[in-house]
Amino acid sequence: MLAGYTLIDTPGANNSRDERHKERFINALKEYPKSPVIYVLNATQLGTTDDAEIIQTIREVNLKQSVIFVLNKVDALDEKRGETAKHYVALASKYLEGLGYKNAQIIPLMAQSALIAKKSLNHVELKRRERNILGAELVRFRENPIHFNSAAAIPRVLKKNVRRRLTKISKGKIPAMSKTELHAFVDYTGLSALSTLIMDTA
Repeated sequence: MLAGYTLIDTPGANNSRDERHKERFINALKEYPKSPVIYVLNATQLGTTDDAEIIQTIREVNLKQSVIFVLNKVDALDEKRGETAKHYVALASKYLEGLGYKNAQIIPLMAQSALIAKKSLNHVELKRRERNILGAELVRFRENPIHFNSAAAIPRVLKKNVRRRLTKISKGKIPAMSKTELHAFVDYTGLSALSTLIMDTA
């Protein structure tokens, strides 16, 4: 989805106290000052000290560094207990504002489900566990295709473009497990919005 782009994977917040890992991260920031940083937050462990330290490091190294925040594992939230994506995006926004990132771009993401759907679209045989995950998430997707799109803190135009594609699903006119539905499901996971933001920012 990002042909022609290079992704530099650096150690995450759980490795921030290792000075060698921290040095590698800082060097990457200095080497690519105009490239966007994709910072992955864990929806189930929001607001950790390690996250705060590394996010503050980004601002210290380059105040103008473009950062796209991804709120991953939103599929692990329990909506019946009030753990909605919208609520957690709001929590993340408040948390990031406290670290100096006002009006941060935040994308709710289901990375694992997106990967499984992409594998299916590419005719890669899925394992039983992957089929179960995809099947369960497709059920939730069909019930409310715009759930994560509504929660996303992204530019209005991008949000509307993604929602336009998702509303076709809500009308129930697309066959289950078809390529069209799986492509729409990838939109639902947040991956399409992330790819677009990266290309627009780079």
